[in-house]
Amino acid sequence: MKRVAGDDTTEVAAKLVVKTFDWFSDVAAALSSGQKPLKYATFNGVQASKTMSELDPMGQAWMAHWLEQLSS
Repeated sequence: MKRVAGDDTTEVAAKLVVKTFDWFSDVAAALSSGQKPLKYATFNGVQASKTMSELDPMGQAWMAHWLEQLSS
């Protein structure tokens, strides 16, 4: 992935993925310390959206694709 200068607010705003880095770091640290993985409540979304109810769980291929798209 491309490096982004953290003090360049214009660049940070243009690369929204930068805003998720701290969250992913926190998740990785929690998993490394033995905490259980996070689970998200999707019940309301699944009830409200036929499309969401038909989605498969997030997988490695989706994550790889997402990271590729966000880094370009």
